[in-house]
Amino acid sequence: MGGFGEAVGSLRIAISCSPEDAGGDPRRNRRKNRSRGIVQTMVDGGVCANAVTIPSPHASSPMPESTPSIASLVERLSGPDAEARASAAEALCRAGESASSAATALVAACGDDDDGVREWAAAALEELGPPPSEEIADLIPLAAANHPLVAYWAVTLLGRGGEAASSAISTLEACLAPEKAIEVRQRACWALGKIGPAAASARAALAVAAADSDPRLARLAGEALALCPA
Repeated sequence: MGGFGEAVGSLRIAISCSPEDAGGDPRRNRRKNRSRGIVQTMVDGGVCANAVTIPSPHASSPMPESTPSIASLVERLSGPDAEARASAAEALCRAGESASSAATALVAACGDDDDGVREWAAAALEELGPPPSEEIADLIPLAAANHPLVAYWAVTLLGRGGEAASSAISTLEACLAPEKAIEVRQRACWALGKIGPAAASARAALAVAAADSDPRLARLAGEALALCPA
């Protein structure tokens, strides 16, 4: 598994892909990301000169005569060959929301040692939509992972699950802790707001976050408090 600095760099890649985080209409932001076909690495508030270019998952390119099943692609994600793992993550990205059953495997792949695997996994998760209800139990422990990119995407999918992810409330509350990466803390506020009134038990932790010196965290926590009345 890569070092913490490497993981945070990938986390910033993930945030640049995420339509919910960009603000405005998620569909419009997603189309903008697709048309550019670029995942930008943000470093110290700027754009790294060697931003990683990833082809749009909807770009015209020859398709294989037979398409592997989602289950077989998930199996390849945990294989020993990095190139095969990246190829599987790319195929899942191109599958879009039909790859929703691969949600947990893709989140876990965000902790891969290989840059290409992590980048394609994050791109696939951007396209995935809400996770199937049967994936939620497996996503919860990933939200508590030490790897910030894994935690970020697990929290994101739990938030997309809305009220169906109410079993994750205590884990999401723990993600607000000051020792967590700021992006994970911010995302946990957003996710608790998406769960709504069922997350009222997290109000005390959200109130602490709302008083934080980070303005984005404070804003998202305040929004979540409004969506989780006592």
